[in-house]
This record gives sequence, C-alpha cells and structure tokens, in this order.
Amino acid sequence: ELVFTTSGQPPNEINTNDSFTVAVTILDGRREPVDLPLTVTLALGLLRDNDSIVRVFDRADPNATFRFGETTATAARGVATFSAVKIFTTLVAASGRLTKVASRSFDVGALLLEISRGNNQTDTVGQQVEIFPTVLVLNESRKPVDGQEVLFTVEGGGGSLASSVVDTVRTDTDANGFAEVNWTLGTQAGDSTDTLKAYVDGVDPVFFAASATAGAPTELRIDISPSSNISCGVPFSTQPTIDLVDTYGNTTADSGVVVTATIESGNGILNGTGTTHTDVGGRAVFNGLSIDGRVGNYILRFASPGIAGVISATISLQPGQVSQLEIATQPSSTAQSGEQFGQPPQIQVKDRCDNNVDQGGVAVTTSIVSGVGALGGTTTRVTDPNGVATFNTAGGFTGLSITPTNTVPGTYTFTLAFRATVGNDTLTIASDNVAVTVPQPASVAPRP
Repeated sequence: ELVFTTSGQPPNEINTNDSFTVAVTILDGRREPVDLPLTVTLALGLLRDNDSIVRVFDRADPNATFRFGETTATAARGVATFSAVKIFTTLVAASGRLTKVASRSFDVGALLLEISRGNNQTDTVGQQVEIFPTVLVLNESRKPVDGQEVLFTVEGGGGSLASSVVDTVRTDTDANGFAEVNWTLGTQAGDSTDTLKAYVDGVDPVFFAASATAGAPTELRIDISPSSNISCGVPFSTQPTIDLVDTYGNTTADSGVVVTATIESGNGILNGTGTTHTDVGGRAVFNGLSIDGRVGNYILRFASPGIAGVISATISLQPGQVSQLEIATQPSSTAQSGEQFGQPPQIQVKDRCDNNVDQGGVAVTTSIVSGVGALGGTTTRVTDPNGVATFNTAGGFTGLSITPTNTVPGTYTFTLAFRATVGNDTLTIASDNVAVTVPQPASVAPRP
C-alpha cells in the first residue's frame, strides 16, 4: 500500500507561492517500507471510492516541479519524495497496481483577487472617495482567505491613502476575505483618471479607477492675458479671458458668475463691456475693452463677489490715432501789417486722450477765419517726426503775416484757423486773437 508520511503531508494551509515537500512511502503487508525502485505518481485531484482520480486541474507551471497536474518520482528505500510542490485541495499518490491514497485536504491562501466595491467612482479633487476601494481574496476553491496581506498603491493621479500623504498601504483581509483602503483623490481634475492598484504576491493585480472633478470656485485665474501694448482708445487686440478655478487651480464649470474688470493702476478710463458672466465652462470672456488715458503703464483687476480676484500684468499704453490738433505755440498776439510774426505758430497733432502723437507728414493749413485781410507767407506746413508743424522760415519757407484790407491807420483783430485732414476726418483749431496794426503814414516834410 501507499501512505503519505506524516512529516511529508502538505500543510493545512498554504499561500499560492509556497512550495513544500511531500513524501510517499510504499509498505508491504506487514506495513514495512518496501525497498524497491518503484515509480510513484503524484496527482492533483480527488480520490473516488472506485480508486479513480478526479483531476481538478491539468496544467504545468515552469517555475515548479509540480503544480496543477501530476509528476512522478522513483522510490528510494521505499520512500518517493516530491519537492517544490505547489498545489491545493488534496494530493493523490499511485504506483502500479497498489491502492491509490489521498493526502489530507488543505486550503491554499490567496489565489484569486477580485474587486468587491469602490471602482469607477467620481468625486471631488483632494477628497476621500465615498466608497472605500475593497477587494475580496479567495482561494481556488473560492473560499475567503482571512489574514492575507494586500498591498494598495496609488498608480496615477497623485492621490494618497489612509488619510495621509503615503501612496502605498499594506492591510490584511478580514474573516470574510475583504480588504479595503481609504483613498483620497489627487488634485488634478479633467480627462485624466486616478488609478489605484491592489495586489497580493503571486496574484495578478486589480486596478481601481476614479474620476476627479473640480471643487467649488475659490479664485479667478487669467486664462488669456490682455494685450501688453495698447493704444489710446483702441480695443485690445487680445481681449482677456478669465477662468473660475478651485483651490488646486482646476477650472470649475460654474456658469452665470459675474466677473468685472476695472483699472487697478493707472489714471485712465476703461471702455467696453467691463462686466460679463461665466459660460457653462466657467470662463468669462471680455469684449471691446480699451483704455482712454495718458501714455504710461496700466494694470487691470478682475473681481467676482466672494471669490479671490486677480490682476493683470503691466499694460503699456501708447498714443492712439491722430484725432485733434493743439496749438503748442500761439502766433504773436500783436503784429505789424504785412510783417512776419515775431512768434511763428506751432501745431502739435494729438490723440483723443491728449497724448502727443509722433507722426510726421501730416499737412496743416492755416487761414484767416476772423478779420478782413490777406494772409501772407507759407500757409501749409507738414509735421515733423515729433508731430509738430512749425510756420517759420526754416527750410526756405516764408513766415506768416497779415495785411488788413482796411488801410486806415489803426489796430485790427484777426483769428487764424489751422486745419488738417487725417483719414476721413478734418481736424480744426482756432488761434488766439492777433492784433494787427496799420501804422500812420510817414509824415512828409514841407518843401522850403
């Protein structure tokens, strides 16, 4: 007969990666070991009453001498020894016509790992998931395994476990084979998925997935900055776009939230639609913003009730288009009839914000608009690169003069107008009064 040697019986419980030695002894009728080189076959399965074997599995494991199939060994001094055995339930030993014998039954530890609950959840960034990820550990008889160590580790998304900053936790299964972990999601919302791996040595891991959504809006963030260089009165070429974001900088999909733009720094007026609302994606888009002000640096502030605001980078305002004339130097307030002004007038081109515009080539023409007389000299001059037209004698030109039509000696008041055409606009400005004197005729001495 065959017997499993007491010391060669498989353990009552093993883990899937455990290996052990099994010994089978061949006995004669006196139950003494038979010292013959007989071949003994060790099979995985159950022994029926009719001496047949019900095989449970039949596959080979290249990492072990025997697993889930059968193997043979030759007896030495009546004992056949099988090493590196990895199996479960019972072993059956057979040799020739000898009666087969079954070992005691035993359970394998962790062999199957299944997700029980807590997969594919959606929760807020930086928060614990509502249902703790839980696995069930079974042996291949689908019996729960108690006390089996399970490792949970964060695979993606940057979350943490067990209410702390660690990303790997070891925990043992309970009496029902369950093991769970407290999972806090990472701080990034959006298309990326947080993942958690659970595994047991020697068993294929399982993976939990979770989607993290943005939290409540706590602050504003500039998504698209306004133009860094602008001109007076001209809408920004790049209009600002503002996002609602949570504590971790994730855009929140809160629509209808009021966002207002104002000038934080700089003496000017903000034109355009200064108040707008967020769309369904939590984004506020401004349109038509421009600044009327003196040349210099400006900063915008974006604000929303109950939410931390944000300021823009520095915006440099430059002169805008020529839209008005300024008499930088008035013509002489007094002049003699027909004589060039002692103080020639200078005309500066300016934008709508009263900034000087450095634009050459603008033709400025002058004429008399008040008073009766003739205007002499070069009446049209062109602005220099600084945007100034000077009615002087430089460059071979003739200075301005006024000759009253009335030749009766006396003083006559005149006003000059200066005009320039820029694009489709005609710009005009009038001078201060000029008092022109017609002198008394020179006296002629009587002849002797």
